[in-house]
Amino acid sequence: MFNSHHILLDGWSTARLMFELFEIYHRRGDDSGLPPVTPYREALSWLERQDRAAAENAWRTVLAEVEEPTLLAPDDAGARTVPAELVITMPDELAARVRETARRNDLTLSAVFQGCWALLLGQLTGRDDVVFGSTVSVRPAELAGADQMVGLFINSVPVRVRVRPDESLLSLLTGMQRQAAGMVEHHHLSLPDIQRAAGRGTLFDTLTVTENYPMGGDDLPELPGDLTLTGARGTDANHYPLSIAALPGDGLRLHFGYRQELFTREDIEVLGDRFRRLFAAFADDPEQLIGRLPLLSDAEADRMLALGMPAQPLPGGDVIPALFAEQVRLHPDAVALVHEDTSLSYAELDRRANRLARTLIERGAGPERVVALALRRSPELVVAMLAVLKAGAAYLPVDISYPADRIAYLLTDAGPALVLATAASAEVIPDVCAAPRVLLDDPATVRETDARPDTEIEPGERRGRRRPPTPPTSSTPRDPPAVRRASW
Repeated sequence: MFNSHHILLDGWSTARLMFELFEIYHRRGDDSGLPPVTPYREALSWLERQDRAAAENAWRTVLAEVEEPTLLAPDDAGARTVPAELVITMPDELAARVRETARRNDLTLSAVFQGCWALLLGQLTGRDDVVFGSTVSVRPAELAGADQMVGLFINSVPVRVRVRPDESLLSLLTGMQRQAAGMVEHHHLSLPDIQRAAGRGTLFDTLTVTENYPMGGDDLPELPGDLTLTGARGTDANHYPLSIAALPGDGLRLHFGYRQELFTREDIEVLGDRFRRLFAAFADDPEQLIGRLPLLSDAEADRMLALGMPAQPLPGGDVIPALFAEQVRLHPDAVALVHEDTSLSYAELDRRANRLARTLIERGAGPERVVALALRRSPELVVAMLAVLKAGAAYLPVDISYPADRIAYLLTDAGPALVLATAASAEVIPDVCAAPRVLLDDPATVRETDARPDTEIEPGERRGRRRPPTPPTSSTPRDPPAVRRASW
């Protein structure tokens, strides 16, 4: 058994080390016949010559406006046990079709693998802007003999992907590959330095890698003399809750490393099945829209639909406001919302939403009316969503990162009664939208809202009467299935 820390050597180096070990063993300890190798200090000298400022600027650009880390296990308290492992093998026929489709569209298998993970990560976290880690090789072509050197030549770098339902899968993968190619010359910058350049701490808690080591298949040279290799197995671990390695080889395997206190084997098997579905979708039609991809199995989709609308009307007919009011009654001091340094209890969130709802009602919000929310992801956005519902209106989320013509189309088509924004986000609201603006950070609005009562909105305060949705006809009401973990 051979153990080593990554600070000494990486996976590629391990293969080189084993080859040299076999040769020395065959020569009975004589290493004089081994070819000379470029000293590792040459790699350190190369690293010192790189343009650090240029690399920092490049990463700062790629990670601009990342509002929060993408965490699959936000409550992770750190590793307590050795990670478990599970290898899931894709069917040979599917692996062959994925390779052919990738080749036909000038894509690497790594781009397809990471693109599928970006889509799954977005689904699991409810985000359309995700960041995850990628382990990359830093063996520069200009460093003579780099491929024969033994040492640490890897780095973990962020991969950022914006997911748009109206974009094709092929467009997403092509854009990811283009971005990755443009960042290769900056892969030498360490992850802590990248995070500092981006102005953030942790960016992700999942790690990917596409392994291609010279240790197996056609890459394994014939062993010297009468030595025979009957089998070899390597294992490694890292501190991330979940890591996924694509092992191309002759087929396509996914090696999952996961912490058992956070994920079960069933969780990982579900992920493997979702990967299979996305690989198949890519092989069938890479031009299909992301919003139409089969991220869920038929059984999972049925369970989600069962959760979507109750078979019987809820008391009061308010649905979300009524459900939220019940949580306020049961758990007033429990934490309802956390964002960076801000934490609000159910009671605090309720009071803020009630005050803002009265301001919105005064400005014209009510049943049969739409209020557009041109706000960044923040506590204010959640308060605004709840306030609009309490006022009896419907809310329209407006992603302020969209192109101006897209935002103009959304607002023109919806015809909102009001647009909630901040002084900064109001700049993206086009002139064609005639709806009054309510700036949540305007001092006058703040004073007006803070002066209003924070008690529950009474039916008589609203402009009109809210009508509960008509439940679907069903002769046998179904209880919604239990959800074991919200992220899955």
